[in-house]
Amino acid sequence: MNIPCDPKALLRLRTPVLLLAMALALSACGKKSEPKTAPTTATLNTPTISMALPDSLTGGTTSTATAAYSAVGAAQGVQKCQFKGDPEPFRNGFTLTRFMVGAIASWGCLADQVMILTTTAVTNGWVTTDGVYKTLPPDPNDPKAPTGVSVLQSGTITEVNLFWGANNTTAPGMYFAWDRAADGSYSGKVLVDAAAKDGSVMAGQPDFMRMDYSSSSTQQLGEMFIHFNNNPEVDAFRIKATKKLDGTYPTYTAQGNYPAKKHFDTNYAGSHAAEPFPALKVYAIADVDGHGAAVARVADWGWSITPLDDGDHLGSFRFTKDDTVFFTNLGQGNYTPVFIHKNVSAATYLGDRAINTTGNVVSAAAIDTYFGSGSGQPGIPVPGYTATYATPYQTCTGAANYSGPECAFFLNTLFDLPGWSVEVNLPRNNSGDARKPVIDAALAPGSTGYFFGTSCPADAASCAWSKAAGGVFEMVFP
Repeated sequence: MNIPCDPKALLRLRTPVLLLAMALALSACGKKSEPKTAPTTATLNTPTISMALPDSLTGGTTSTATAAYSAVGAAQGVQKCQFKGDPEPFRNGFTLTRFMVGAIASWGCLADQVMILTTTAVTNGWVTTDGVYKTLPPDPNDPKAPTGVSVLQSGTITEVNLFWGANNTTAPGMYFAWDRAADGSYSGKVLVDAAAKDGSVMAGQPDFMRMDYSSSSTQQLGEMFIHFNNNPEVDAFRIKATKKLDGTYPTYTAQGNYPAKKHFDTNYAGSHAAEPFPALKVYAIADVDGHGAAVARVADWGWSITPLDDGDHLGSFRFTKDDTVFFTNLGQGNYTPVFIHKNVSAATYLGDRAINTTGNVVSAAAIDTYFGSGSGQPGIPVPGYTATYATPYQTCTGAANYSGPECAFFLNTLFDLPGWSVEVNLPRNNSGDARKPVIDAALAPGSTGYFFGTSCPADAASCAWSKAAGGVFEMVFP
């Protein structure tokens, strides 16, 4: 897949370098050999975006940092904001959760650090709050460091713009805005335009990012939108993380939607190109200690099953598959899945069954025998298979566009066979804890509110992935 599976690909908007550049630049602002002036009395009522998400949901931070970053960053109160995510995000619901939540944790941390640096600059009088552009000194370690900054404070609203390019004073590459009320609640957003920062964006890589955040007396919320430049497999995706502050369970909730724009099985794509493209969705929960559960739902996945040596075709199916993982904290950052369950909840047989062609002739009845009694050669017994449906495969594939329960039953049995899935289902040994009713409710037929319906703000009916007025990436507050 061309989708960036390495979480670092989502952070190629130069996260660590940006923090280092800001730290160096603002340090230089305060260390010029100029006549000293008294600090201004301006102050920014800066919020905190990061939610102290547990390592089980983010993968934890990287353990190394450059000497320059450590020295300069520490002097300016800058933290390292590179979260690991997961190197194999599409392996199960747990790894996909870490991949997506790691991205929002990294950018939440980044936003916090930039706002800390900006507050330091304003407090010390290096930058004014009247919206006037301020040139930043060159960074000798990074020719692509920001070249200018402006801060505008109007009432309870603060806006910060970072600029790139010697002659650019109007098109920010990063935009921060927040509104903080007298009671301490706040809302805001962060936007990144990679082209304005780096001059160009490679095909397939992220080019725009937006994160909305808010906090009240009961919860913190962060919601991120990432858009890709001409990626052949995905236009954009959405991540949302919530932290409850009222002591109710679960403390943390994460949701994500990763809508594809192609079919990933080439055989299926050739015959069923008009079918809906698949979407990967995530719902995850965790407590303050990092114990939790995650569900990755793959909707509208298309698969043409051609496993037989003689080229026989078991048929083409469109299905929804839920991948549920319960994970627990075993100490020292080791979060291990203790329960894995992969379940096809709905399936439709689209056609293409051709199992009586050349080579060893196999009948539909023999397929049921193969997966059921084990009398076939090399039959694999599956206890209870034919006890539920006498002839699930024959019934499912009897006519095209059949969506009866036999189809999901057949696919579940297929996935349970050795060699058909990269992971083996693990037994549930924690069915009595607080995670089970929450996850069961999310997986219940007809449940709503757990998985995103679209990838746009507020589940809008259509996406507006643009910087135009009303678009997702519009740099206007609110």
